[in-house]
Amino acid sequence: MSRTVTNALGEPLSYGGSSTAWFSASGSGPLLYGTAVNDSMWADSSVDVTVIGGKGDDTYYRYSGVNRASEVPNAGVDTINTWMSYSLPENFENLTVTGAESFGFGNNASNIINGGSGSQTINGGAGNDVLTGAGGADTFTFKRGNGSDLISDFGADDMVRLEGYGFTSFDHILANVAQEGVDLKLSLADGEYLVFANTSADQLHASQFSLALDRSVLTQTFSDDFNALQLNDGTSGVWDPKYWWAPEKGATLTGNDELQWYVNPVYQPTASANPFSVTDGVLTITAKPASKAIQVETNGYDYTSGMLTTYSSFAQTYGYFEMRADMPDDQGAWPAFWLPPGDGTWPPELDVVESTARIRIPSSPPCIPMRPVLRPASQAQPGSPIQVAFTNMVCFGRKRRSSGTSTMPRSHAPTPPRTCTTRCTCLSILQLAGWRTRRPTGSWTARK
Repeated sequence: MSRTVTNALGEPLSYGGSSTAWFSASGSGPLLYGTAVNDSMWADSSVDVTVIGGKGDDTYYRYSGVNRASEVPNAGVDTINTWMSYSLPENFENLTVTGAESFGFGNNASNIINGGSGSQTINGGAGNDVLTGAGGADTFTFKRGNGSDLISDFGADDMVRLEGYGFTSFDHILANVAQEGVDLKLSLADGEYLVFANTSADQLHASQFSLALDRSVLTQTFSDDFNALQLNDGTSGVWDPKYWWAPEKGATLTGNDELQWYVNPVYQPTASANPFSVTDGVLTITAKPASKAIQVETNGYDYTSGMLTTYSSFAQTYGYFEMRADMPDDQGAWPAFWLPPGDGTWPPELDVVESTARIRIPSSPPCIPMRPVLRPASQAQPGSPIQVAFTNMVCFGRKRRSSGTSTMPRSHAPTPPRTCTTRCTCLSILQLAGWRTRRPTGSWTARK
């Protein structure tokens, strides 16, 4: 009889039964099959393998991005255990992510998701999930419409991030909690709620909640919904398609061993490789192999891509920066949203978000709560270039402090804020990584 845990709705979720058969992918070839009983399936970081379980309660141990797992519906209670950041595929019930600073994402079912002894970010996704940090300063994230979840071990150094529920203060949180036996219930919206197991209201603190920014106290300073791409022509326009220091034909970042040349579509000899397109309010940046004719103009680089910056048109030091994008997660893709200093000084950028290989890595915010709003890229299909699609970018300003530095409360930021005094520009970029990930081996696309 397998162990169970009760979720926020009082429903039992199963951990799955103990294994009675064990398999290793070492030397297995591209496919490894389980049996009809409860299997433990051990992948291998050196083997490009898809592991396929049977009808029992199967446990998969994943060590690399080339390890994949597959299950059919209604085939036992299946669990993936990995040290890597991971999104639980369909037909799997449970996930354990043990790597420090890793991310664990559930699927549309009611999942049990566990962290490890380090700090993890855990998001159950849709369904009524049971989430356990299991040690470390963990972050639990929730989005309106994704059901009612239970946190089994919420600690003093853990954080809850709430998106779309309308909470703007800790007092607002406390006004919506109720004690139910040994558990604390936070009413969210639309009948959804969050349960803190074995917790009382006096154990909660404002620093444990990352809430929506109250934009009523801010003034919008920049916005682009990409109904058209407004390139700067020297006298008007918004976006520069090249770095401020680059020649007219564009450039690349040689220090990163990047594989692409950032094309300036205004430069006539490379205009045919224009990486930018706008359709129905969506700006798409496309990276693709360069033709021999284009390589003559791009210093022999094998790929072309694009970057856009507001260097000539917009910069601010204090405020809130946001973008919404569909980002590729294909091998070799390295899209990013940066805030470079307007005066070109060091350090070269504040990283709002970068996405490498198949793992999205939101970086910690510096002096301002920069909350990237990302839509997960759909399954990539071979046969076309790598793309990143932006639907909007918006910035808000606030009054500058007399001290010359600016911070915002932790309740408004994903991680503790830092300070800075540099005026920041906005930069969106699609790189092809030569050192963080393996070289691109084909042409791919990520679509909404």
